[in-house]
Formats: sequence, structure tokens, C-alpha cells
Amino acid sequence: MVDTLNNWEHNRTAEETFVHRTTSTNNMHINSCYVAALHRAKKLLSVFGSYAVYVQSVSVSSIQYSLQQL
Repeated sequence: MVDTLNNWEHNRTAEETFVHRTTSTNNMHINSCYVAALHRAKKLLSVFGSYAVYVQSVSVSSIQYSLQQL
């Protein structure tokens, strides 16, 4: 299962927006993308059970990660 967050700035939750607004540098922006992906993965965990999260690639505009069932 792979979920790609493209253009995530337009599809984020209030929590993700808060994380984004607390960033300033490019590195921090990438970190906020990572945090946003983990928040989204956490929502999936509550529905699908136990998964391991593997981040595959990170850019300024998107993050790609996979979930592997434990």
C-alpha cells in the first residue's frame, strides 16, 4: 500500500497546517511534510491495525511512503 501526498498543502488537516506554519527553512519544510505523512499514516493505523511506515522519498512538494502490515 503506497500513499503519495502530492500537493499536500491543499489537502492537509488543521494539525498539518499548524505544523506547516511553524516552519521557516527548506529543511524544516521537508520535516513538516514528513510529520504530515506520519499524521496521515496514524489515521490509517486506527482503521487498518498495526503497520510499519517506510518513507521512500521526500521533496518540497510531496512525500511518498509505504505502510507494511505487522
